[in-house]
Amino acid sequence: MYLRAAFGANILSRLELLSKTLSTAGVADADLNVAIWSLWNYVIGATITRANFDRSDDDRAAAQQRLTSLSQHYPTIERSRLLLDNDWDGAFRKGLDFLLDGLAPRQ
Repeated sequence: MYLRAAFGANILSRLELLSKTLSTAGVADADLNVAIWSLWNYVIGATITRANFDRSDDDRAAAQQRLTSLSQHYPTIERSRLLLDNDWDGAFRKGLDFLLDGLAPRQ
């Protein structure tokens, strides 16, 4: 029989801190789990994306050049020059602001 390992103290402490912070900020108990997982998934997703897409300036330029030649298939990301954007921290902060604004307590 396979037994799953219980969550350890480290992960539980992180989840408790996030939960307490959101609760203190006014997130209703009914919305707390969704808020926790939304923020958790945003951070993990941003980390994985950065690790996989963080390239040198030359690599980004070459990728954008290739994308330009394929612009009939990918016009929107070519036009926005997505592959040249390397402001990971700025994009993370702005995205987090979008997410947090959506989690703001409803009045």
